[in-house]
Amino acid sequence: MKKNKVILTFIICLLPMIIGGLFYQYLPDKLPVHFGIDNNPNLYASRGVFIFLIPIAMALLQLFLVLTVFYTSKKLQKSPKLLKLTLWIVPVLSLLTSILIVVYVYNQSINVGRIVCLFVSIILIIIGNYSTKMDYESGKRFFRPTPKSVADFRKKNKITSMALILLGFLFFLVAWFIPFG
Repeated sequence: MKKNKVILTFIICLLPMIIGGLFYQYLPDKLPVHFGIDNNPNLYASRGVFIFLIPIAMALLQLFLVLTVFYTSKKLQKSPKLLKLTLWIVPVLSLLTSILIVVYVYNQSINVGRIVCLFVSIILIIIGNYSTKMDYESGKRFFRPTPKSVADFRKKNKITSMALILLGFLFFLVAWFIPFG
């Protein structure tokens, strides 16, 4: 894991705080932070919580994830592509959700549920694709019960990968064919 990439992921997690600080006075006092299936907000946060606390929480989540990936890669003496990919999920999610919420505040015709479903579908398909490249030594840490042989691992890994890819396509279909609000 390169320090530059790790630092970049933290900067991206905190980017909504920097941007929000610049536009603080133009944002409403309450911003939606959770949406129902009908695309209507059902939970609000104050402007300060949205701009400062949520990005800090995302950065702390990223710190936990980085430490977990670092510990795992140190123990395995290598970091699989799948673990490197996981480092980018939280920063992209932090930036995407912040942008979506601000855009929703000013243009309520944006369909937040559809965009979130598309994001989840892309992540599931990518993880399913990368998990097929996991080797036996890495994989036996993730499967319970632990595979007894390489052939058993390959079988479980293939089923898991296909299930993730199928679930990703299902989320993609849901995003386009199920009405959100």
